[in-house]
Amino acid sequence: MESPSIMVYFVVSVILMLFGAEFFGYVASDYKLKEIKENAIELIQNKGGYTDEVEQRIEELIKKNNLEQYDVKVVKHPSATLQWQESFDFRIEGKYLYRTLNFFGTGLGNIETQLASYGSGASQVYPHS
Repeated sequence: MESPSIMVYFVVSVILMLFGAEFFGYVASDYKLKEIKENAIELIQNKGGYTDEVEQRIEELIKKNNLEQYDVKVVKHPSATLQWQESFDFRIEGKYLYRTLNFFGTGLGNIETQLASYGSGASQVYPHS
């Protein structure tokens, strides 16, 4: 009678061991992406648009957080200059590859999932006269 419960426990344990580390890697990467999005929105609000300085800072954050390996890119951003209280949308995306079932390095069994974070804000900079 104990045999089925031991098998279920074994199967669940194997699944957790295989996918646990990959899942936590995905969650950590997703969290970092959301932090970058929040920093980017704050920068855009304070600089009055998507300036070169904002773009460089976002690239630095992507490299600092080791997210360039996930092909992270800004896919939607406001124009270079925004008016006072003008709203904008921001979106950053990447791809996370689960390699747990990669059979002998062939790529079979790889599962690709999307990392994405988006938000909006409003410019906090008064227009120049």
